[in-house]
Amino acid sequence: MPAGHRAATALLFLSVAGFTGPEHASASLSQEELSRAGTAFYKSLRIDAAKAYTVQNVTITKDIATFTLESGTLYATEPVEGIVGAAVFIGKGRAGIAPSRPMDRLCLELASGHYLKQKLPGKVDAEFGEALLIAFDDTLDAMIPKLAAASSSDAARAAGILKDRLGPPYWLEEPLDFSLLQKKLGRPDNLVYLDFRTSWGEWLAFTFAPQKLQEVALETREIIGSTIARRALLKTHLREEFDEGGNYLSDPVKDQKPWIDPTAYKAEITIPDTEHFTVEVDVTFTAVADNLPLVFFDLRNNIPPPGTIIRSTDTGLPITITKLTDGSGATLPHVHAMHRVWIAPPEPLKAGESYTYHFSLDEATIIQLSSVHYEVLNTYAWFPQYGFDGSHYSMDWTIKAKKPLYAMGSGRIVKEGTEGIYNVTQLVTDKQVRFPSLLFGQYKKETDVYKASEAAPGVELAVFYSPRATFTITDPDVIAGLTPGRSTPISYDLTVPPGKPKSVLEETKGLLKFMESLYGAFPYGSLNIAEMSPFLAFGQAPPALIQLTGEAFMNPTAEIQVGNALVNFFEYRKADYFHEFFSHEMAHQWFGHTVVRGTEEDTWLSESFAEYSAGLYIMQYSGQNRFQGKLKEWRDGARIGDLYAPIAWAERLSGQIPGPRRSDLLYSKGPYVVHMLRMQIGHDNFVKAMKNAMTKYRHRPTSTDQLRQEVEAVVGYKMDFFFNQWYRDTGIPTFDYTTDVRQADDGKWVATVKISQRDKNKLKIVSMPVFFHFGKDKVIVKERPILKAEDVYQVKLPEKPQKITLDDYKTLLAEIVSQDPSGL
Repeated sequence: MPAGHRAATALLFLSVAGFTGPEHASASLSQEELSRAGTAFYKSLRIDAAKAYTVQNVTITKDIATFTLESGTLYATEPVEGIVGAAVFIGKGRAGIAPSRPMDRLCLELASGHYLKQKLPGKVDAEFGEALLIAFDDTLDAMIPKLAAASSSDAARAAGILKDRLGPPYWLEEPLDFSLLQKKLGRPDNLVYLDFRTSWGEWLAFTFAPQKLQEVALETREIIGSTIARRALLKTHLREEFDEGGNYLSDPVKDQKPWIDPTAYKAEITIPDTEHFTVEVDVTFTAVADNLPLVFFDLRNNIPPPGTIIRSTDTGLPITITKLTDGSGATLPHVHAMHRVWIAPPEPLKAGESYTYHFSLDEATIIQLSSVHYEVLNTYAWFPQYGFDGSHYSMDWTIKAKKPLYAMGSGRIVKEGTEGIYNVTQLVTDKQVRFPSLLFGQYKKETDVYKASEAAPGVELAVFYSPRATFTITDPDVIAGLTPGRSTPISYDLTVPPGKPKSVLEETKGLLKFMESLYGAFPYGSLNIAEMSPFLAFGQAPPALIQLTGEAFMNPTAEIQVGNALVNFFEYRKADYFHEFFSHEMAHQWFGHTVVRGTEEDTWLSESFAEYSAGLYIMQYSGQNRFQGKLKEWRDGARIGDLYAPIAWAERLSGQIPGPRRSDLLYSKGPYVVHMLRMQIGHDNFVKAMKNAMTKYRHRPTSTDQLRQEVEAVVGYKMDFFFNQWYRDTGIPTFDYTTDVRQADDGKWVATVKISQRDKNKLKIVSMPVFFHFGKDKVIVKERPILKAEDVYQVKLPEKPQKITLDDYKTLLAEIVSQDPSGL
């Protein structure tokens, strides 16, 4: 079969209403049918007053959750496209949700304490009187025929519950219109959603979505003005995917349950002005599941201007599909809604076969940030993507930017030149990558080559920068802070020092050599480093591309004339700010793209390991004292973040605290935990385990437990205790200690160190460094495994120590307090 589908003219198009089961999965949809059925659920769902049923002790079980409808009335909805997909229950019911993983129980307790009126003890055991049930498996199909008819006296109340709890289309994470359509077409996603009101007045929403990477979720939702806040209480895998200790057993590659697997993109992007651009892209993918009558890609409907929140039904800066065809050029029926494009192929997709779809897009999403910088096009789905984090694929893209604009991005530059009014760049990634990105502006270019050795292949290096930019502040609050009484915009010039591009290239070579010593060879044949607009205050590291906020390229001591004052916008930066910032983003080429996070829980494999790598680089660059200062920064942040969640839950924090607390966990506690790992297994073992992981899991989704197994293979013993207590649990221990030294009969000295953990309920197993100080810089260090709350350590020494201390170099994320009255 060719890359595209067979011509649609040879197929029989059937009405959606004319088929009901898998035996009709070969049917195809016209554009009219897809448009109607693809928006039918939200438009048409209403209570059927004639379909009320008496319920007695009906049980619904989905993995760790059991819902019992003890007594009451079930009000079914009218069929939509021939399917009864929802019902409202009024009566007496009980919800039991019992997570099997210790971390899930902990996070449920912590999150409920923050977001609910009642703190849950690691499980849900609650009565409820009202519930909305949406089911696209056989739950309702099997239940309703067994129920007896009942009075519909509460039908109006049921209709009110349906309206309030279903809400607008952006209320639920899942696009329910298409869950309905998938069931109609014989390939149900088997989603089950149960929103129930507890006896203490909270609405809790349970979702079982077997097609998702993490199938089980519980959350609460709150309307705040025009915004809907979603508070995660539980998000986890199936019970069967954990061992008794809560370790994740599955391979995240297989657990992602994709219906398709994108393999290659070939795109041409044209930027004719500074307001919009066009994209012509061929997406080649392989069908993983068989007989797929419907396929989707993530594709934003719009993007928000800076500082705003755009929901799926709002109007932002639009992304429009102007054409969508298969490999033969035939137009494909599609619906673009809720940041996805749903496509009806002319015949069901066959497992193992390759297909190519062509998308023509017009995107009015460009935002100018300075006189020469524009909003970057990066990790949101501005071109069709599929799967968790957009999946992995090769990319061949040609970018045409109207002069004097110039574009660059991820990949090896295989063509540079001009075509009429355009600067043209062609970039190719031969390997399959995640998050390939581009940006554009008025750039100059400086190049070099890095070679790890004379025999090693070279890595092509390029720095893209704008020597001068005019930046305008329009925020009146910022303006008033700079020049009291003024509210009109302030413009000022920023310049890149003449030698900065070359110094960036020199540091790039040193950084590559440093990172390669830890993690193995740089994974790509080229690396582009680009200056973004000033004052974005962030960096990004797509594959083979590092993007740094503009001030990283500026002179950190430069003063800028603002009104009648000279202002240094960079005075809060440390002297080694650029080196720390740059090294963090560089480390993402290994932790983020070579080892890739398998789920949201594994975000620390990208951020925490990159931050720790930057810390090691700063230790080499600025010395041990600076590194100790970094440890203190991490320790201070860890103390705050640890109160809210374990590291693994960082991406799920919500409400008033998500940004700062996420940062505390991923950029403070996380790197400190990586430091503990390295110190406790030894530097050589750490390097060997990391290089093994880079080789074994190269460019594929990886779980923390897979990384743990590589550590265990090197050290030769189980390390699950370490990851469970530091990555999946909370608690920063306090160790109290006392010392005693007495002379033995043989003339030697016996030192006794008593070490006690204050929190007996959250014991931490650690390797405690004990320092025996003898004066004149003579120190003996011995490691003491701490396996219990009270530990007594005795050691015979050749002479009397002047002082005994614990963990002098702060290798443990812990508070250590001497209780020696004598000060020994």
